[in-house]
Amino acid sequence: MGNCVIDNSMVPHPRQCRMAMGIGRESISVIIADALQEPGSRLLCRNIDLPFDAQGGHSELPAISVVENAVYDNPALLADYDMISVSVDSGLWSVVPKESVAADMDEAVTIASLPEEKTKSTVALRCPVTGTDTVIVSLLPADIVGFLQRTFNNPVITHPLQQLASHFVKTARLTKEPVLHVHFRTCKTMYIIVFAGNSLKLANVFSYHDPMDAVYYILASVAALGMSPSDVQLRLSGEPESRRELVPLVSPYVESAVAATFPASLLREGTQALNAPLELTSLLCE
Repeated sequence: MGNCVIDNSMVPHPRQCRMAMGIGRESISVIIADALQEPGSRLLCRNIDLPFDAQGGHSELPAISVVENAVYDNPALLADYDMISVSVDSGLWSVVPKESVAADMDEAVTIASLPEEKTKSTVALRCPVTGTDTVIVSLLPADIVGFLQRTFNNPVITHPLQQLASHFVKTARLTKEPVLHVHFRTCKTMYIIVFAGNSLKLANVFSYHDPMDAVYYILASVAALGMSPSDVQLRLSGEPESRRELVPLVSPYVESAVAATFPASLLREGTQALNAPLELTSLLCE
């Protein structure tokens, strides 16, 4: 038996629960929500650390054997849930306008934009960004997709960038000004997503070492859209320490930097929900 952090005793009634699972480079994050529990005790949040040498060659995703072992070592993941969503953090993706390319050509466009050696043995996942005219096409290792579909009951497989964009657009379309969202992940990774109304203008992922690098990526993203920092509303989410580091550094360049809107249905769950990965908690609110 390996690293067991979620056993069956923790989820006595899986049929009344939803499970959201995020597969990343170094860990698998899991949130299980029981709608029939009292507010404040509905969420079970756990993180399964993966071996340091677990990378499987596809955009630094873990090898299939590592994913399999992590799932089988945590038997509660195999329960019969009301709904299962899985977010797979592949670095092979492309943003495609719906109207510019036919649906059956999305995969070809994405593959053509990436090095050939990185697209072997992959499956294209087409993820429409809700409320926009944009699709995010992600290439995932075929063995991981096959395992997820065999192991779980009708899982909804997504990409974290698509899930974040679908969540952020709900509030972005309520304002006339462009909105730039910065979402911080662990391992010094940041997602930058820019909206103007219902239109997704930019979506990208950056790795950085110094907080000033994060400021540079924000300002460069604004400049790439032909805007000035004062033109956009800056909204922050994700890893708390990274947000605290960024605010004093970026404040001289922008009008304001505020927290992004959190899913209203989870506000009563307290700090556990606030500290959980937004790309997973938002899946539970669909």
